[in-house]
Amino acid sequence: MSGLRLPPGGISVCPECGRRVGGRRELLRSPRRVRWARLALAAGLALAAAYPYARSGRWVRHLPTVVLAATERLPPHWRPARVRRELESRLYSGVDETSQSVMIPRLIADLRADDRGGNALRAVWLLTSFGEAAVPALERSLASDDWQERHLAAAALADIPGYEPVDAMLRVCVEGLRDDSLPYESAGRGRRYLTYSGILNARTGTIYLAHHADQAAPFLERGLESDDPQQRLLCAVVVAYTGPERLRDEAVAVFLPCLRDNKAPGDAVIAAPALYRLGGLAEPHLRALAGSGDRQERRLAARVLAQFDLDRRIRALPPGTPGLPPDDHRIIADLTSLHFGSLR
Repeated sequence: MSGLRLPPGGISVCPECGRRVGGRRELLRSPRRVRWARLALAAGLALAAAYPYARSGRWVRHLPTVVLAATERLPPHWRPARVRRELESRLYSGVDETSQSVMIPRLIADLRADDRGGNALRAVWLLTSFGEAAVPALERSLASDDWQERHLAAAALADIPGYEPVDAMLRVCVEGLRDDSLPYESAGRGRRYLTYSGILNARTGTIYLAHHADQAAPFLERGLESDDPQQRLLCAVVVAYTGPERLRDEAVAVFLPCLRDNKAPGDAVIAAPALYRLGGLAEPHLRALAGSGDRQERRLAARVLAQFDLDRRIRALPPGTPGLPPDDHRIIADLTSLHFGSLR
């Protein structure tokens, strides 16, 4: 058909097959099946050449970090081990804000109690390392209906440098003073064991609240009336060291029963220094315990009172007296030095 001439309408009909064509060029095209076969052959050859490269896993190193971060949204069994290892190595050196924004929703979900061990602790570490970028999502988690999510979000926020707590943060910190399951992750459905998280929410919460006692005063006041003995005691500790004066009488009332020889381990070790901190407010109550029938209560009250008397004699000495100890020689001024015993 090399001599084919097109009619004025631009369409010609092949006399052999009846195909309608608009020009000679269309007659030179390969049939569709032949074209697909050629493409399939080319793709097969390319894959055969790339197979050793794909098997080696070297291609993972060339993936953008944001693509690796997007795999956080996939179920763990769908993510190749090489992809997980590559992402972890990049996380140690820091990732960009776009990758962080992709990962944060998945990490927030990992804070909840589930059937996976260790994922919540990893999420806390990563969200803390993201800093201010993770703050909005973590603050939303403070209102979660999942207990573990609330308290791990508070632990992450407390470790972010420069973070200024909102009321919800302080409310969760006071809630965390209760005798709960932390430092172990909660057992989700199907879990047969607990994972140690290392997050001691009662200890760290007490120290954190001591730095924000005035702002947390409404929550501390409710905590002093809690039905949980550990929460009452630690709220009283915060009040005794840095809390508002209007709550200190209530704190004294919480500490006094702790001096007795009871079944609560370590409460007397916490209560005695706190009563010393309260000074004149506690002294009349301690002197009333001189005739107590409980030996431990009587001895601890006597030790605190002896320290009060020693302080008065020291203050009566002239300034510059040789061997004069500093004013705070027996005061536990820093809560980090307080012995919490078995409290978590």
